[in-house]
Amino acid sequence: MAYESFIGWRWVLTSRRSRLSLAMFVLSLVVLAVGAMEFLRSERPTPLIVALLALGAFCALVFGIGCFFSVFSTVSVIGVVLGVAALTLVLSVTSGFQAAIQGKVLGVNAHVLVMRAGFTNYRDVEELARGMKPDVVAVQPFVFSEMLITRGKGELSGILLKGVDPDRLGSVLDLPQHMREGSVAALKAHPPGSPPPRTG
Repeated sequence: MAYESFIGWRWVLTSRRSRLSLAMFVLSLVVLAVGAMEFLRSERPTPLIVALLALGAFCALVFGIGCFFSVFSTVSVIGVVLGVAALTLVLSVTSGFQAAIQGKVLGVNAHVLVMRAGFTNYRDVEELARGMKPDVVAVQPFVFSEMLITRGKGELSGILLKGVDPDRLGSVLDLPQHMREGSVAALKAHPPGSPPPRTG
């Protein structure tokens, strides 16, 4: 094993093409080290630093492989690396997008919705659902109605109004985490004549 390694390094250091590849590999490592130090030193790296880091890593990989293999083998290995990297990147973006959409949808809607027209016995259904533990964690009634809203000079638009219980809102929905302004306390009823709760 040691003899084969010695022969390999001797071929690297004596071949003209390999010596050029080795020099470029060392230069790429220097560029990679400079880019990594600047990247770690700055709080918000500039696009130039990121490009320098990526260029150094890519050139170090290319010329590092080129020191030991032929041009065709190097191109083949780099092609496989880029193909796997592209697939990994696409899968990562898709998984992140799916998790973000799932969090947004489940933040404003429960996992299971039980709806019907003229739902007057919702308390019985609520008690029935509570008895399905541990599959059912929390239950909350809501009102879902179609309404018409107007603004300005008679501009009309149809909306869907969803009314929830603010005291039990956090047990079913993640709406408080998705609110940018205001708070759930503004939904609570206050006595007539008293000012509404502050939401700022």
